[in-house]
Amino acid sequence: MRWGKRKKERERFFLRNGGKMLEQIITSFNGKCNPIRSFSEKELIGATNKYDGRKLLHGDWNFCMHEGTNESRSVLVKKFNKERHAPGDHLDILELVTNEIAIASNMSNHSNFLNLLGCCLETEFPILVYEFGVNLSYQIINSLPWETKLRIANEMANAIAYLHYGTSRMIIHRDIKISHIYLNQDNIAKVSEFQPGGLQ
Repeated sequence: MRWGKRKKERERFFLRNGGKMLEQIITSFNGKCNPIRSFSEKELIGATNKYDGRKLLHGDWNFCMHEGTNESRSVLVKKFNKERHAPGDHLDILELVTNEIAIASNMSNHSNFLNLLGCCLETEFPILVYEFGVNLSYQIINSLPWETKLRIANEMANAIAYLHYGTSRMIIHRDIKISHIYLNQDNIAKVSEFQPGGLQ
């Protein structure tokens, strides 16, 4: 693709994605959100070594989570995949992504949510950049001491209670499961993956 055409396409995506994200933030939180950084497409391609398959940490039905390095810091780069999104699906993928940005940006002050660092709006669907964490699995859980398991369960309950009672509008997560919990280097539980329709 010619450079000029690609530049116009990036600008078109930026305006569409940014407008949709702003609409979600205004609708959900009266326009209030914690500041997040804007990443360029080039930065994230470099951070993930062109989305090298060896850096793929976790995938779900509509996204892939890659480990990356940005400015000497380990990060998670979440790239949405429209090929995995069935045509005519009742969930609009852009709505899904911008909903996650709106909610996750407002959860970044709480220690038990995966911290959204920023996003790239230059691609067809926004690409999200989170703090680094290891995706929880039964194998990891089984290897942890009982006291750590109990603390993780308490931290998850604390995070869910915060969604229900700690914000101006109740948020229902709608998809709590082990693969949507991450652990940082200190084994602190971090909840992620917010679905549309959760705001009450």
